Amino acid sequence: MMNSQDNNRDAELWIRLRGGSYEAFNELYFNHVDGLLKYGFKITTDVPLLKDVMQELFLEIWLKRDKLSDVTHVTLYLMKSFRYKLLKSLQKSTVINIESIEDLLKEIEVYDDEENEYIQQRRQVLSQLLEILPDRQKEVIHLKYYQNFDNKQISDILNINYQSVSNLLHRALNSIKEKLVF
Repeated sequence: MMNSQDNNRDAELWIRLRGGSYEAFNELYFNHVDGLLKYGFKITTDVPLLKDVMQELFLEIWLKRDKLSDVTHVTLYLMKSFRYKLLKSLQKSTVINIESIEDLLKEIEVYDDEENEYIQQRRQVLSQLLEILPDRQKEVIHLKYYQNFDNKQISDILNINYQSVSNLLHRALNSIKEKLVF
Protein backbone atom coordinates (compact mmCIF):
# COMPACT_ATOMS: atom_id res chain seq x y z
CA MET A 1 0.00 0.00 0.00
CA MET A 2 1.36 3.41 -0.95
CA ASN A 3 1.12 6.43 1.27
CA SER A 4 2.52 9.91 0.73
CA GLN A 5 5.12 9.59 3.49
CA ASP A 6 6.54 6.40 1.96
CA ASN A 7 6.40 7.98 -1.49
CA ASN A 8 8.27 11.08 -0.28
CA ARG A 9 10.91 8.91 1.42
CA ASP A 10 11.29 6.83 -1.75
CA ALA A 11 11.64 9.99 -3.86
CA GLU A 12 14.42 11.20 -1.53
CA LEU A 13 16.14 7.81 -1.74
CA TRP A 14 15.83 7.88 -5.53
CA ILE A 15 17.60 11.24 -5.70
CA ARG A 16 20.38 9.95 -3.44
CA LEU A 17 20.63 6.76 -5.52
CA ARG A 18 21.04 8.82 -8.67
CA GLY A 19 23.91 10.57 -6.90
CA GLY A 20 25.63 7.24 -6.24
CA SER A 21 24.47 6.37 -2.71
CA TYR A 22 24.67 2.61 -2.25
CA GLU A 23 22.83 2.97 1.07
CA ALA A 24 19.87 4.60 -0.70
CA PHE A 25 19.92 1.86 -3.35
CA ASN A 26 19.99 -0.81 -0.66
CA GLU A 27 17.11 0.77 1.26
CA LEU A 28 14.99 1.08 -1.89
CA TYR A 29 15.68 -2.54 -2.72
CA PHE A 30 14.66 -3.82 0.71
CA ASN A 31 11.61 -1.52 0.83
CA HIS A 32 10.26 -2.89 -2.46
CA VAL A 33 11.57 -6.41 -3.06
CA ASP A 34 8.79 -8.21 -1.16
CA GLY A 35 5.96 -6.27 -2.80
CA LEU A 36 7.45 -6.72 -6.26
CA LEU A 37 7.96 -10.45 -5.78
CA LYS A 38 4.43 -10.81 -4.40
CA TYR A 39 3.10 -9.01 -7.48
CA GLY A 40 5.30 -11.08 -9.79
CA PHE A 41 4.04 -14.26 -8.17
CA LYS A 42 0.56 -13.35 -9.41
CA ILE A 43 1.92 -13.48 -12.95
CA THR A 44 4.10 -16.57 -12.67
CA THR A 45 5.02 -19.14 -10.04
CA ASP A 46 8.52 -19.56 -11.47
CA VAL A 47 10.44 -18.39 -8.39
CA PRO A 48 13.92 -18.61 -9.97
CA LEU A 49 12.70 -16.47 -12.87
CA LEU A 50 11.16 -13.93 -10.48
CA LYS A 51 14.42 -13.67 -8.56
CA ASP A 52 16.44 -13.36 -11.76
CA VAL A 53 14.21 -10.59 -13.10
CA MET A 54 14.34 -8.81 -9.74
CA GLN A 55 18.14 -8.95 -9.70
CA GLU A 56 18.29 -7.83 -13.32
CA LEU A 57 16.01 -4.86 -12.60
CA PHE A 58 17.96 -3.63 -9.60
CA LEU A 59 21.34 -4.31 -11.21
CA GLU A 60 20.27 -2.23 -14.20
CA ILE A 61 19.07 0.54 -11.89
CA TRP A 62 22.41 0.56 -10.07
CA LEU A 63 24.52 0.43 -13.24
CA LYS A 64 22.51 3.20 -14.93
CA ARG A 65 21.94 5.28 -11.78
CA ASP A 66 23.60 8.36 -13.22
CA LYS A 67 21.30 8.24 -16.26
CA LEU A 68 18.04 7.68 -14.35
CA SER A 69 15.35 10.28 -14.79
CA ASP A 70 13.49 12.02 -12.00
CA VAL A 71 10.82 9.74 -10.58
CA THR A 72 8.13 11.07 -8.26
CA HIS A 73 6.36 7.73 -7.71
CA VAL A 74 9.13 5.20 -7.21
CA THR A 75 6.76 2.31 -6.38
CA LEU A 76 4.87 2.80 -9.65
CA TYR A 77 8.12 3.04 -11.58
CA LEU A 78 9.44 -0.16 -10.02
CA MET A 79 6.16 -2.07 -10.49
CA LYS A 80 5.92 -1.05 -14.12
CA SER A 81 9.59 -1.83 -14.80
CA PHE A 82 9.43 -5.16 -13.01
CA ARG A 83 6.26 -6.16 -14.83
CA TYR A 84 7.74 -5.19 -18.19
CA LYS A 85 10.93 -7.17 -17.58
CA LEU A 86 9.01 -10.16 -16.22
CA LEU A 87 6.60 -10.31 -19.16
CA LYS A 88 9.50 -9.92 -21.58
CA SER A 89 11.32 -12.83 -19.90
CA LEU A 90 8.17 -14.94 -19.90
CA GLN A 91 7.63 -14.35 -23.61
CA LYS A 92 11.06 -15.82 -24.19
CA SER A 93 10.55 -18.87 -22.02
CA THR A 94 7.02 -19.87 -20.99
CA VAL A 95 3.35 -19.06 -21.15
CA ILE A 96 2.04 -16.65 -18.50
CA ASN A 97 0.22 -18.33 -15.64
CA ILE A 98 -1.53 -15.91 -13.29
CA GLU A 99 -1.37 -17.55 -9.84
CA SER A 100 -4.64 -18.74 -8.39
CA ILE A 101 -6.62 -16.02 -6.65
CA GLU A 102 -7.09 -18.54 -3.85
CA ASP A 103 -3.53 -17.79 -2.73
CA LEU A 104 -4.46 -14.12 -2.48
CA LEU A 105 -7.44 -14.96 -0.37
CA LYS A 106 -5.31 -17.01 2.03
CA GLU A 107 -3.73 -13.72 3.10
CA ILE A 108 -7.02 -12.67 4.73
CA GLU A 109 -6.81 -13.29 8.46
CA VAL A 110 -9.66 -14.95 10.32
CA TYR A 111 -10.34 -13.12 13.58
CA ASP A 112 -13.21 -15.11 15.05
CA ASP A 113 -13.23 -18.92 15.17
CA GLU A 114 -17.04 -18.97 15.06
CA GLU A 115 -16.96 -17.24 11.70
CA ASN A 116 -14.21 -19.51 10.41
CA GLU A 117 -16.46 -21.92 8.49
CA TYR A 118 -18.54 -19.08 7.04
CA ILE A 119 -15.43 -17.16 5.99
CA GLN A 120 -13.91 -20.31 4.48
CA GLN A 121 -17.07 -20.83 2.42
CA ARG A 122 -16.99 -17.22 1.25
CA ARG A 123 -13.33 -17.53 0.32
CA GLN A 124 -13.98 -20.68 -1.65
CA VAL A 125 -16.88 -19.15 -3.57
CA LEU A 126 -14.98 -15.92 -4.21
CA SER A 127 -11.90 -17.85 -5.28
CA GLN A 128 -13.95 -19.83 -7.79
CA LEU A 129 -15.56 -16.67 -9.13
CA LEU A 130 -12.23 -14.88 -9.50
CA GLU A 131 -10.69 -17.92 -11.16
CA ILE A 132 -13.12 -17.70 -14.09
CA LEU A 133 -12.17 -14.10 -14.86
CA PRO A 134 -9.86 -13.42 -17.78
CA ASP A 135 -6.20 -12.95 -16.77
CA ARG A 136 -6.21 -9.20 -17.38
CA GLN A 137 -9.25 -8.73 -15.14
CA LYS A 138 -7.58 -10.83 -12.41
CA GLU A 139 -4.49 -8.66 -12.67
CA VAL A 140 -6.49 -5.43 -12.36
CA ILE A 141 -8.42 -6.82 -9.38
CA HIS A 142 -5.12 -7.75 -7.70
CA LEU A 143 -3.61 -4.31 -8.25
CA LYS A 144 -6.76 -2.50 -7.13
CA TYR A 145 -7.86 -4.51 -4.12
CA TYR A 146 -4.74 -6.30 -2.94
CA GLN A 147 -2.07 -3.71 -3.76
CA ASN A 148 -4.40 -0.70 -3.19
CA PHE A 149 -3.41 1.20 -6.33
CA ASP A 150 -5.85 3.66 -7.86
CA ASN A 151 -6.98 3.40 -11.48
CA LYS A 152 -4.44 5.96 -12.72
CA GLN A 153 -1.59 4.08 -11.07
CA ILE A 154 -2.86 0.78 -12.50
CA SER A 155 -3.01 2.31 -15.98
CA ASP A 156 0.62 3.38 -15.58
CA ILE A 157 1.74 -0.06 -14.36
CA LEU A 158 -0.11 -1.95 -17.10
CA ASN A 159 0.66 0.65 -19.76
CA ILE A 160 -3.00 0.94 -20.74
CA ASN A 161 -5.28 3.95 -20.66
CA TYR A 162 -7.33 4.93 -17.63
CA GLN A 163 -10.65 4.05 -19.28
CA SER A 164 -9.44 0.52 -20.03
CA VAL A 165 -8.67 0.01 -16.35
CA SER A 166 -12.15 1.26 -15.41
CA ASN A 167 -13.72 -1.02 -18.01
CA LEU A 168 -11.75 -4.07 -16.85
CA LEU A 169 -12.71 -3.44 -13.22
CA HIS A 170 -16.34 -2.83 -14.11
CA ARG A 171 -16.55 -6.04 -16.17
CA ALA A 172 -14.79 -8.09 -13.48
CA LEU A 173 -17.02 -6.82 -10.68
CA ASN A 174 -20.18 -7.24 -12.73
CA SER A 175 -19.17 -10.78 -13.62
CA ILE A 176 -18.60 -11.58 -9.95
CA LYS A 177 -21.86 -9.91 -8.86
CA GLU A 178 -23.89 -11.89 -11.40
CA LYS A 179 -22.65 -15.17 -10.00
CA LEU A 180 -22.24 -14.20 -6.34
CA VAL A 181 -24.53 -15.99 -3.91
CA PHE A 182 -23.80 -15.81 -0.18
